Amino acid sequence: MRSTTLARVALVLGTLAALASAGGAADAPSAPAAPAPAALALRVTGDVEAPRSWTNAQLAAELAAELRSVPWDFRGTRHTSRAVPLAAVVRASRPRVDPAVRRADLAFTVVVQSRDGKVVTFSQAELDATLHDAQAWVALDDDGVALSDVDAPGSLLVSRDAATARWMRGVTRVHVLDAARTLRDEPAEFTRDEASRGTGARAR
Repeated sequence: MRSTTLARVALVLGTLAALASAGGAADAPSAPAAPAPAALALRVTGDVEAPRSWTNAQLAAELAAELRSVPWDFRGTRHTSRAVPLAAVVRASRPRVDPAVRRADLAFTVVVQSRDGKVVTFSQAELDATLHDAQAWVALDDDGVALSDVDAPGSLLVSRDAATARWMRGVTRVHVLDAARTLRDEPAEFTRDEASRGTGARAR
C-alpha cells in the first residue's frame, strides 16, 4: 500500500514538473530574428542638412546616375562590384558648409564605421575628384551576387590605397564632421590655455 502511494506521489510530482517546464519554455522570449540583408541600412549622420538611412536597394535606385562597375582584387582574384562613390553618399546628405568661407568643405572629415566596430576616416579633399579622388566606393554586390548579411548594406572599397587597410564589410554608418565648427566650439578657457602654452614654448 505504501509503495503504491509513493509511486502515485512520484507520478504527480513528475507531471507537475513537466507542466512547469513546458510552461516556462512557452513563456520564454524567443531570440529576435536577424534582419534580412535587404533590410540592413547605412546611416548618414553628423554635420549634414539631410541625415538619413539607406538600404542597399535605395542606394542603387536613388544614386543610379552614380553607379559604376568597379573592379577590385583580393588575394590574387579579380572581382567586380556595382558601386556608388562614398562622396556621392556624402553629397546626398548635404553637408552644412559655410557659404561665406571659400572651400569650407575642405574642413570636413568623413568617418566610416562597420557593423563589427571598425572605423576609418577620409578627409573631404581625399574624396574630391578635383583634388585627390581616393576612389572610395560603397559596393552593393559582389560579382553580381547580392551581399550577405555580413557585407550588407554595402562594403567599402578604396581603389587607390596601396593596401586594403581601409576596406570594410558591412558599412553601417557614415558620420560627417566639420572640423572648423568643432574648433569654433572649443571652450574659450581651453583656447586661451593652449595659446599661453604655445607662447611659453616659443619663448623658451
